[in-house]
This record gives sequence, structure tokens and C-alpha cells, in this order.
Amino acid sequence: MNKLVLAVALLGLQGCIYQTVNRADLTVANEICKEHGGILEIVSYLGGKETVTCLDGTTAGSLTRRSKE
Repeated sequence: MNKLVLAVALLGLQGCIYQTVNRADLTVANEICKEHGGILEIVSYLGGKETVTCLDGTTAGSLTRRSKE
């Protein structure tokens, strides 16, 4: 049982579950970061949430929610 818990925990830390950032997320991230130097990174989480970090350090979350507006 301990080995199973350890294996699940290690797999969860590997980022091996398929994640994607779609065109709508990229469009929203570009709008957020256009006056902040551009996009540094977009992180996609397992639950479907994405966050963007701009080159000047500005961060914004919930890209999925914003892209549906």
C-alpha cells in the first residue's frame, strides 16, 4: 500500500498527464501581457486552470474563465 501511494505521488509530480493551452487561452494571455512586455510563461494545471506570467512579473490566473467571456 505504501508503494502504491508513493508511486501515485511521484507520478503526480512528473507532469505526465496531458495538458494543453488552446488558442483562446493564448489570445487572453496576449491581451493581459501586451502592456507588460509580453508573455513569459503560461502554466496549465491538472484541474484545467491556466495562469500567465508576463515578462515584467505580472501574473494573472483563470485564463479559461476569461476566455469564455
